[in-house]
Amino acid sequence: MRRREFIAACGSAVLWSFGARAQQPDRLRRIGVLTSGSENDPESKRYFGSLVQGLQKLGWIEGRNFQFEIRRATGGVITKELADDLARLQLDVLIGASTAGLRMLQQATRTIPIVFIGVSDPVRDGFVASLARPSGNITGFSSTEPSMVDKWYELLKGIAPQTAKALILFNPNTAPQSLYLERLKATAPSFGLEAIPAPVQTSADIESALSRVSGDEGWGMVSMPDSFLWVHRQQVSNLAAQHRVPAIYPLRAHATSGGLISYGVDFVDLWARAATYIDRILKGERPSDLSVQRPVTFETVVNLKAAKALGLVVPDAVLVQADEIIE
Repeated sequence: MRRREFIAACGSAVLWSFGARAQQPDRLRRIGVLTSGSENDPESKRYFGSLVQGLQKLGWIEGRNFQFEIRRATGGVITKELADDLARLQLDVLIGASTAGLRMLQQATRTIPIVFIGVSDPVRDGFVASLARPSGNITGFSSTEPSMVDKWYELLKGIAPQTAKALILFNPNTAPQSLYLERLKATAPSFGLEAIPAPVQTSADIESALSRVSGDEGWGMVSMPDSFLWVHRQQVSNLAAQHRVPAIYPLRAHATSGGLISYGVDFVDLWARAATYIDRILKGERPSDLSVQRPVTFETVVNLKAAKALGLVVPDAVLVQADEIIE
């Protein structure tokens, strides 16, 4: 059976399950969350807070008509056991906050509705049949926007015009590398750059990649969007500063962790928008009828403290594009 046919078949199998949930309006609904974000991480708190606020606006008050069941990965590593634990609870809807987390949830259940947040390529990874018609029990909000590549280079050259070679830090095991890497290599010459891929899968890999370009003023770095690099963002920004490598990152969290500049998807907005799909599913709609959504809001954050440490003066042309400036 082809993948599309299999996903469609799964969709038919879960129709009764969704309908049964919708027919019980007075009971306390339960929402499961599988995330690699730490409970004490400021950015994770911002994301989750926007989801809670979004649900409140739609009439869902935690402790009154719904409750969360949250499972957090230890050290950023999501395990099958965490997903299986949530699936056993027979919750009303599950939230997968990364590609790795969604994969585990997909393996754990084909009947409980799943809303993903921040997954790069849900079609290629086999989570949905298509963006327009997901099929099965999964839908959500993608974080993919290939045009970000041009903006990364534009801002990197704008803030560090001496950059001639761009170290592309990426995790070879996740979807972003396939979505962005070839475009990064192809587009680099038009910005006067040579793209040098640097695959990393461990903390030691990150240290090795940055140490190789230490002391060369012609190097800059692009850190690609990935849950592994997000978890290790403090190490990445610390090493970039230590080796004096100007770098652009895909998320605000990197800049607030000491990174020079970031441009990418506004994940607070993505989590807030996810509340609308959770609301619709809790009211009886099927994930297969809710098309996968793309990001619509992006943000630029400039860290002037990091720029000063690197001896860089951020030009007005870059500052005027910033949604947030860290003094």
